[in-house]
Amino acid sequence: MGNISIPSFDEVQRTIEKALRLLYKNDLFLITNTTNERSITHKFAEYIQSLFPEWNVDCEYNRKGEGESKKIDGQKTSYPDIIVHLRNTKHNLLIIEAKKYPACQNEVEEDKAKIKKYIEDKKYGYRFGLWICFYDELEETKMDWFDNQDGK
Repeated sequence: MGNISIPSFDEVQRTIEKALRLLYKNDLFLITNTTNERSITHKFAEYIQSLFPEWNVDCEYNRKGEGESKKIDGQKTSYPDIIVHLRNTKHNLLIIEAKKYPACQNEVEEDKAKIKKYIEDKKYGYRFGLWICFYDELEETKMDWFDNQDGK
């Protein structure tokens, strides 16, 4: 993977929206039946992986390089819900924090602050961030996007 092509914000957004439509089409049961958030994000990550085949898509990933824990803001370790990256490199495309309604009525600012920290921290430098709240209907699902342009 010598020359990695970083997709634009529009490409990433379109791809994630396509993965979201696939999730709602094929796995609505997970969303509407009080299934654990991890089950939903796992399936969502599978659809994202199929649409970003050249990238690694991981859930609850806590590594930074070989053997080093992923840490942010002095925490012992940190587990983003989903990341799109190239393992063991500095190529970090997208970090996603997700909640299932009604849980997304709490911790919203905490999750968004976590995303901002990951995209602003030069050790990680995620290009994009996404906070998503899954509702029973696709049309109700809420998404807030973050775009890191040179660490800003």
